[in-house]
Amino acid sequence: NTDVVGVVGHANSGGMVGAAPEYDRGLPAVVPSATSPEITGISPWVFRVTVNDSVNGANLARYAARLGRRRVVVLYENNVYGRDLAQAFLAAYPGKPVGVDPIAGDGSKVEPFISYYKQVQPDLVFVAGTEPSGRALLREAMRQGFHTQWIAGDGWPGVAADTAAAEGALIATPVRLDRSDASRRFASEFTTRYGVTPDANAAMAYD
Repeated sequence: NTDVVGVVGHANSGGMVGAAPEYDRGLPAVVPSATSPEITGISPWVFRVTVNDSVNGANLARYAARLGRRRVVVLYENNVYGRDLAQAFLAAYPGKPVGVDPIAGDGSKVEPFISYYKQVQPDLVFVAGTEPSGRALLREAMRQGFHTQWIAGDGWPGVAADTAAAEGALIATPVRLDRSDASRRFASEFTTRYGVTPDANAAMAYD
């Protein structure tokens, strides 16, 4: 379609890595939220707004270390986003985790992980994942009475909407839509135009 002059997206790392060669035909793509380091330099037609997982993972690891938690577990979705973020976290964390496991991105089969780590009793669980797996983990943890400090990256902002399960979870996000005049104005105009409340990805796409 020659009327298309550019694309905002893709939102997720796997989609952007897979689609990048198509943009080499001469169509610019501005990536609002895909954070995989693989995207850096993947195409002269692909441009990223947000920071990548090598930075995010290292910052989250340093933050987790400052919390003083000793028994740390890392759970990651076995995809481009999850692996990259977990790898960066593990490289920067100044200790040895008591567990590292891949989980399904759709949130299925989380019960065995919660059952097992309930016995291990970590005092912090870092999750390199997205909303479906995050919601499932927190809901299952609540069901089993598994209490720990949860911390996750920019794949989790939507998880915070589940206020019962997400209480106390720490979620890193590149944009915080707060009560400032600029945030209020953006949220109001976005909601009026599109009929939905904007999230961090919407704000990054706007930028």
